[in-house]
Amino acid sequence: MTRSRAPRPRKDAPRKPNGLDHLAVAADAQTHPGQWLHCNDYRTGQAAEHVVRMIRDGRIRSYQPQAAYETYAAHLAGGNAAVWVRYIIGVETKPMPESLWVRVPDYGSQPGYSGVRIRAVEIYPYCPACGGPRGELRNDRFVRDGVHLVRDAWDNACGHRDTYPGVIAEAHRLSTRRAAGDGRKSLRGVPGGRYEAAVNLLARAVEENVRVSAHTAVELLEEAGHKAAAVEVAAFHRVLMGRSNVSARSALLYLNSQDEEALKTGRAGAWVDGPIRPGNHERGRRR
Repeated sequence: MTRSRAPRPRKDAPRKPNGLDHLAVAADAQTHPGQWLHCNDYRTGQAAEHVVRMIRDGRIRSYQPQAAYETYAAHLAGGNAAVWVRYIIGVETKPMPESLWVRVPDYGSQPGYSGVRIRAVEIYPYCPACGGPRGELRNDRFVRDGVHLVRDAWDNACGHRDTYPGVIAEAHRLSTRRAAGDGRKSLRGVPGGRYEAAVNLLARAVEENVRVSAHTAVELLEEAGHKAAAVEVAAFHRVLMGRSNVSARSALLYLNSQDEEALKTGRAGAWVDGPIRPGNHERGRRR
């Protein structure tokens, strides 16, 4: 009796620690062309957006040829995010809008009933519970206090039901988030710097949640493949964690300072057990 070996995973089917098989997701999408399918959940929106960019750029070979799949990242109500994909070759599809404007009844939040008014609010085009696309809008006529009114209604294919108070709350969160993003100074990596892409990734995380820690930043960088930046931030965090609560913002500013110094002088410092010392390329030079 011969012993059988388990088949080796395909190189073009990268797996996450939770067992995500991109090859299986892509194959399932091809079996259901034009239909949005759930790919995976992520702890943060920037991690999900990174996967979306990799799919769109063709860097995950399971989703090749490039442009054969559409994908988006959904920011969920719980603070995490989801990635959804669909196969579009040979089928006609409508593009996923950036947002939806819907008419909803607003009964007010003050004590007692004071009537109803129809409000137009902007919300996400996907379900806040799972990230699946929201259903087609339709007119829904109703009568309140003898007045005939029209609101929008829809049914989500995922099965999660939206409520009008929940939609109004979501619209408030969306407008608040956009206002905060517009009013906050944008953090970006140093153009041409070694850590430019890594800093931009952390900047998106900080824009979503200013309380993101340096420890979480290390995990995000490792997950996104920015190994060198993750090592730098881990050392930076190890040195300072005894003095203060180190934030991801502090970490990205440190990476920017490294890039600025390197581009200015051709030398790059590195945190090692506390002090800053010249990088490895400086070793062996005569002082």
